[in-house]
Amino acid sequence: MGFRKRPGVPQDKKRKADSYFDMVSRGRRKTRNLVLLGMLGVAVALGAAVYYYATVIAPAPGVGPVGSTHQHAQFRLAIDGERFEFEKPPYQLRSQYVHFEEGNGFILHKHATGVTIGFTFQTLGMRLDDASLTLDNGTVLRSGSGKTFKFYVNGAQMPQLARYEVREGDQILIYFGEDTEAKIQEQVAALNAQPGLP
Repeated sequence: MGFRKRPGVPQDKKRKADSYFDMVSRGRRKTRNLVLLGMLGVAVALGAAVYYYATVIAPAPGVGPVGSTHQHAQFRLAIDGERFEFEKPPYQLRSQYVHFEEGNGFILHKHATGVTIGFTFQTLGMRLDDASLTLDNGTVLRSGSGKTFKFYVNGAQMPQLARYEVREGDQILIYFGEDTEAKIQEQVAALNAQPGLP
């Protein structure tokens, strides 16, 4: 008694079934990829809209429209004797209202009335209040442990700077470091020696 071969699915029908399932699977992958691409596009558009709204439409209470003024100030942030490099690309042209430009990290360009130093730092992804400065990397600078955090405008120490409105020709120094007059005066002298205003 021999084994009888059972009839199976003919090869051409099997190929048709496989190609049908392959086709359905490819169609689902294509649809999924299109949906993911659409979601990515919406996320990018939403991010651009939020950035535009934050920097162009609604900057801060009291800030005028872009073009309501055009002023310049010398600016220096000194941290432990080193100048913070605002000429680096992440800090250039971050806002139409106030910014550093053309690879220059010394001159602050103000293009709207009502722009304060606090708002300036906000446009750079930082936060300034009367007692501290939070950098864009999360580092918080404040007085304590032998360090001091001070503000100077045109050579005079200021009790607070966040609400100070930038004016034409200002020389602004934000100092964080050793609490010695000699170290502070080094930074004041460095500010005075920076390239001049346009």
